[in-house]
Parts: sequence; C-alpha cells; structure tokens
Amino acid sequence: MSWTERTMRLHADFMEGMTDAERVAYLQDMLAGEITNRGLRIARCIDAVPGGLGRRPAALLVILSDAPGRTLTYDHIAARMEEQVGSYTTLSSIQTAVKHARAALRQTDWPVTITTETGVGLRMTMRDGWQPPWTLPPPSALDRGAWVRGPFPKPRG
Repeated sequence: MSWTERTMRLHADFMEGMTDAERVAYLQDMLAGEITNRGLRIARCIDAVPGGLGRRPAALLVILSDAPGRTLTYDHIAARMEEQVGSYTTLSSIQTAVKHARAALRQTDWPVTITTETGVGLRMTMRDGWQPPWTLPPPSALDRGAWVRGPFPKPRG
C-alpha cells in the first residue's frame, strides 16, 4: 500500500463518525494546511540559498526533492509548478528554473545534483541521509491540533 493510499485510508477512517459539516470542516483544514505547507517549504528553500532564490527555481527544487533519484517528466513538473507557483508553466520556464537552481546549488555545499534526461524530464540525486533544509515533517492531525471545529453552533430558527 502506497503512502497516499495509507493517508487516504487514515482520513476515511478518521471521518467515519463525523457529520457532513464536520467532514467539510476537516477537509477545509486539511487543504489549508497543505497549501500552507507548500508555501513554507518554498519559502524555506528561498531563504536557505545564500543570496536568495526565485520562486520558480525554489519550487523546482522542492518538487524534485520529493522524488529523489526518480526522473520526473516535464509534464509532471509543469503541473506541480503550476500548483505551487500559481501561474502557467512552459518547458522554457522549467529550463530557466533549472538553470537558476543549478547556479544556486553551486553556491552551497549541498550534496545535490540535477540531471537532465533528454526529452523526458529531470532527476535530482542527493547523498543518502541528507535532508534538504526546506524539509518539513509530514502533517499530522494530532500535531496540528483539533481538525474539527466543534462543537458546532446550533442552527438558528
């Protein structure tokens, strides 16, 4: 069972005894937390590079670091960058982001390389055990506090 399947099963089990209103509140909080998590990781990446880094190259580093050693297709990278940066992403903008990310990596002592798989996509490799400075712990309902905003007010009427 993959991480995503386990997470979805956990959320389904957690929501089992909830009312519809509680489910909606839970999912809204979860989505807000995920959006905040993405933004924090990009901001941490920007701050971790000496001299700073643009939003697109930082988003690219975060995306590639989520799948170390795996080649991600340009289509996958473009879709994820659009989610994280919030604007249309082309192959040219990905290539520009790669150029800036590689330049930024040369300024650091991070054991990271970005390899271009011609016509396919990009792959990031890093030394085993090395954690990127923008890594955050996985979100947890218990760590975030009460996901469900209860008790709910009674309807007026």
